[in-house]
Amino acid sequence: MRGLREAVEAGREFTIMQNGKAVAKVAPALEKKPRVPGRFAHLRGNLPPDLFDQPLSEDELDAWEGKYSGDSDR
Repeated sequence: MRGLREAVEAGREFTIMQNGKAVAKVAPALEKKPRVPGRFAHLRGNLPPDLFDQPLSEDELDAWEGKYSGDSDR
């Protein structure tokens, strides 16, 4: 078992067969890559700290609820 573990750690994959059919695959676990700041990284430090704590205005609330979506069923 140690040899199998070392081979997998080195990047090899193995397929476990039973009666000529593949029943399982042993492969290296995917490494979790460090998070890279996304498209809003440029805003860091430029937004007021309480921005998302403020209540929505009536117009913003209506927009979230779909009032301006063009759907005439509302």
